[in-house]
Amino acid sequence: MTQAEQQMLKNLIIAYTGRENIITIERVYIEYCGDPVIALFLAECIFWTGWSEKQGRDGWFYRTHDEWKTRTGLGRKQIDRAITYLGKGPTKRKNTSKKEGVTLRRQVGHGVVETKLKLANGVPTTHYRMDWEVFLK
Repeated sequence: MTQAEQQMLKNLIIAYTGRENIITIERVYIEYCGDPVIALFLAECIFWTGWSEKQGRDGWFYRTHDEWKTRTGLGRKQIDRAITYLGKGPTKRKNTSKKEGVTLRRQVGHGVVETKLKLANGVPTTHYRMDWEVFLK
């Protein structure tokens, strides 16, 4: 490897090392969610809702799927799964036994993350916000 290539590799390593390129997930969020991917999404929602509130806004923030991917590495399916788990999902019916005809109803999602489709730069974009009242119960 030439000296110029070594320098280029060194610069690349330095550029990708540091706080800007580290993702941390608090252990308590992993325990709460039971899944590090969902916990990462939750941590981001907590951070950005808090940031939005500090800016004098109502806590709503938005991210496109591409922005989630760039910031966290999470893909569309992972984000959708996290929203299903943490969001205010619909009540679903589930037949547990076809012979007995038993139907259970359960709320899908914990309801700690609210979502709303609003315009961002003129484009319909999903906005997110923590529901602190539900989360802190």
